[in-house]
Amino acid sequence: MGGKNSKGKCTSKESSTKALDKMALQPVDVPIGSVVKTLYGTGTVAQFRTSDCMYVVVISKDSWVLAYDNEITCYLQAHDLTVLSSPAKTEQVEVVVEAELSTTNKDAKFIKGETVLTIYGVGEVLEVRKNDYVVRLRKWKLAYDSLPTLFLAEDALKKEPKLQSEIRGGDECISAYGRGICLSNLDNKLIIESDKNTWELAYGQLPRFFMPETECKKVIETTYGIASVEKVENEDKVKCVPVGWKLAYEQRPTYFLNMESVRC
Repeated sequence: MGGKNSKGKCTSKESSTKALDKMALQPVDVPIGSVVKTLYGTGTVAQFRTSDCMYVVVISKDSWVLAYDNEITCYLQAHDLTVLSSPAKTEQVEVVVEAELSTTNKDAKFIKGETVLTIYGVGEVLEVRKNDYVVRLRKWKLAYDSLPTLFLAEDALKKEPKLQSEIRGGDECISAYGRGICLSNLDNKLIIESDKNTWELAYGQLPRFFMPETECKKVIETTYGIASVEKVENEDKVKCVPVGWKLAYEQRPTYFLNMESVRC
């Protein structure tokens, strides 16, 4: 566990029923409910996992808070914690026993490979874990074109909605300044980061624009190439205008597609 434990050792290899039964009620180095100091701020120990000897620590909102007032949850070893205060009763604490074969939530609302909507945009469920989901975003890109991976609770996920013309975080869009990615949509006010193939500043920096949603159009992939969404009709037909090509006399055609022909 990263330090000496005179009261008993815990290894992730002890997966038999007898070993787990012995660990179900045993003292631990840091009692549940203790206030601890970590590299990420002060927090409270919420759980101890015997499957990997990790402490689940909820960081105080005074130290760190995410968007929409979400809390930070860290998974740390004993040597990463400095106990500031402990609960009154420290003789024995109940430890949540997690067998190696029971790390998946059988009652999960979402399954592996499912497309979900998060506050950060649309993503794909990579793994369903006992207490959360591992989700990889589709649209946002980090350095070297890598995709961000999130660890989110179930209440932070939603079923993928029907295609809509309004722009959400993570959506590709087009404006008078060219194509870009929507980073945020708050009260129909957008923060747009320019596509690196459209516009680039010195030292590889990408410009960001603040504009109303009425000045932008969502961009989708269709069987006829990239197109902007003009309107969604009856939740099964999309009115589109192509972005990359025109007809004679610089005219842009308008066409209607069903949902199977688009990818947002």
